[in-house]
Amino acid sequence: MENRMQSIADRLEADDITIQLIEECAELIQACAKLIRAYKGTTPVSVSQARANFVEEMADVSVAQAAAMLGVMRPDEQEAMFTTEAAKA
Repeated sequence: MENRMQSIADRLEADDITIQLIEECAELIQACAKLIRAYKGTTPVSVSQARANFVEEMADVSVAQAAAMLGVMRPDEQEAMFTTEAAKA
């Protein structure tokens, strides 16, 4: 998978990768809100449909995030990100 992500990152400019990540995050936010409303019964969308959309958007964000790590962040920034998060845990 990393080779596929690296191939995507190599073909796109950093700003295109970042824009894609922004768009995918926005879609995930909408899917989260829709899932909450589905649980509450305040939307015509079923819980199963809302969950399926949520899972799809989570996957899209994960792919975009991986591409951003490879295409936008330097290796030292990637390492620092994981080191910082590990220290918080």
